Amino acid sequence: MSTKTNTTIIAEMAWAHDSSCEKALKILQGAKEAGADALGVHMTHLPDYMVPHYLNAPGRVSQGKESQDIYQYLNKINLTESDWLRVAEQAK
Repeated sequence: MSTKTNTTIIAEMAWAHDSSCEKALKILQGAKEAGADALGVHMTHLPDYMVPHYLNAPGRVSQGKESQDIYQYLNKINLTESDWLRVAEQAK
């Protein structure tokens, strides 16, 4: 007897949008075209996510940004609420 399994494919965007709503929309479209069922995002209120003095190191932020303060860097590239609403509308 064979057992059916349902698999859900979730694409992960995290902060790959680098503060660009247009880039986030392209990532969303690419995930859709690749057959993803959902897209994981980071809608982050930084004070609830990490302490401001969190240490930075190679591989923790986008390449070439390793010398930046990671808290300030992530705060700078967070999308706005209106950007996220636009992405959510497109995802529908």
